[in-house]
Amino acid sequence: MIGNGQVGANKKGKIDVFVNDQTNPLFQNFLIDEQKTDITLTSPVSKNDEIVSVSAGHGFTGADGEYITIYENNRWIQSKVVSVSTDDIELDEPVAFDITTNAVVIRGSNLLNVDGSTDEVDFSFKLRDYTIPIDISKIIILAIHTAEGDYTKFTGIAALTKGIWFRKENGIDFNLGNYINNQDFRLKGAEVDFPDKAPAGSYATEIVFDMVKIFGQVMRFYPEDNDTFKGTVRDALQTISSLQVALIGSYTDES
Repeated sequence: MIGNGQVGANKKGKIDVFVNDQTNPLFQNFLIDEQKTDITLTSPVSKNDEIVSVSAGHGFTGADGEYITIYENNRWIQSKVVSVSTDDIELDEPVAFDITTNAVVIRGSNLLNVDGSTDEVDFSFKLRDYTIPIDISKIIILAIHTAEGDYTKFTGIAALTKGIWFRKENGIDFNLGNYINNQDFRLKGAEVDFPDKAPAGSYATEIVFDMVKIFGQVMRFYPEDNDTFKGTVRDALQTISSLQVALIGSYTDES
């Protein structure tokens, strides 16, 4: 069921605006499976650094899809791990701001093509070291697969048995639906596209939830509620070459 949560004024008694001012800082974040959340930085990081040093036992390996997320003072980086040398982690992009050793550091993967058939696997975004709410305006799902997709399939594989479901929870909660095939995404408001295969390339399925277009409003996340967006894999998805979910939005003017 879509939008089965609370509606109306927010918890502070204010009416939420539909779209933020165009000058607000942008927000982009992958859903990850948060494999380890008690990692610390062993030395400060300076703007434009591409290597960060972390505490022993971090578990980073540089595997495909492995990401490091660092939160501090309403700022964050989420970077693909290029390589690991003992406790030094090489990032795929330079850091945009200075970071202290008080930062929150998380290891996880952004690849949802995992086996969730026996034990469900949660992928999430959580507001941690934030004091400013964030508005999500789009959810983008991109799958790469070896067979052509259509509405009867889930991306490019057979329809799922249990499905993958999405939920915002902790503050104003609602389910964004359970999906066993591409038709489910389309019927629940998402734009679904099956791009033509490039020569010697792979097939793809592109799924976009435009929150303003579908619901007439953005999806707001409040830090005091520890608001979370979660996607749960409940089937075996390893035959999909790649499956990623990104949240797109902006910071708000509200503090």
